[in-house]
Amino acid sequence: MKFGRVVGFDDGYFKRPGRAPLVGVICRGSVMEGVKITEIEVDGDDVTDKILDIITPMLDQLSAVFLYGTVFGGTNVVDMHAMGEVIPTVAVSDRVPTPRFLRAFELRRKAYLVERNPPLLPISTRRGRVHAAWVGLTEGEAKRLIELYQINAKIPEPLRLAHIIAKGVGLFLNG
Repeated sequence: MKFGRVVGFDDGYFKRPGRAPLVGVICRGSVMEGVKITEIEVDGDDVTDKILDIITPMLDQLSAVFLYGTVFGGTNVVDMHAMGEVIPTVAVSDRVPTPRFLRAFELRRKAYLVERNPPLLPISTRRGRVHAAWVGLTEGEAKRLIELYQINAKIPEPLRLAHIIAKGVGLFLNG
């Protein structure tokens, strides 16, 4: 599989109850080509739809989506299988998340979604170990995509930039 333009998503600072910023950064290699910003409901269930709303008009220009983990805005869980039906998707984290916190809130449906999503598995890359889950790609393709976008850190560049921007937007809106 040949990889070109990708988009990476992360959420920003939020307060409960409320809305959290969701930032998508579009990159081709080391070049940031655009930023998309929307909001998701904190502890809601709209993150998958919001991401798909952003990427659907650009599907012919994107080769993959990166997610910073699979849980956004508190307990707003991405449905990796729904994403994978549309576009290859790779969730990346620098640590292993657990669904126990979801059970603590008795959010059984969301805990089920986390457990139904592919597990974040350790992957050794040239920049260090990350945890990743993928749909629509093989493990080798997922690793190749991660390494291709590990430009300045072990977290792929679209996610690193989305994290920085989302944090700033969240602090501006909620700080």
